Amino acid sequence: MEEFKEALESVEKKLIASWHIYIAIIYIAWLIAMGGYLTLSALGLERITIFYWPTVFIGVVYVMGVAWKKFIQLNPEIHKDSSLRGWVWLSGWIVGVIIWIFLRDVRGFAAIIGLGNLGMAFAFSQWSIAIPAITLAAFLKPDWTFVNALIILSYSLVSFVHLWRTFKVV
Repeated sequence: MEEFKEALESVEKKLIASWHIYIAIIYIAWLIAMGGYLTLSALGLERITIFYWPTVFIGVVYVMGVAWKKFIQLNPEIHKDSSLRGWVWLSGWIVGVIIWIFLRDVRGFAAIIGLGNLGMAFAFSQWSIAIPAITLAAFLKPDWTFVNALIILSYSLVSFVHLWRTFKVV
């Protein structure tokens, strides 16, 4: 009986760790994308970003898909309500994009990031994912450098929190 209990605890730890690794992978992928953008900007190559962002978006979505597929293999029960979760997740991004369409400035971009991450936090009941909502501070100080710094800080914090939780579990 004790061996069975240990086996179950081991599986549970792997499931919990896989969730945290999945979240960290997503945020690290976006951090890499942001670093590439900032590097191009620092080199005065802003015109290239018209090709950079669509390519990066496709790459990050691919990474998210591969990670999600692996996560679902380890956690098949999550897939049962993934449709509702998906709509809650998307609703934050959709509202953010609508605000971006109306504002077309740094506040709109911050709305996409902040509300999108809030949607994810509600969808998965993981409140650490809401940390990037601090980008909404752009409504108080609409400055690109400020918002970029908040994105890097908040995405790094989310990654750290989830990697730390993984470390504590395994």
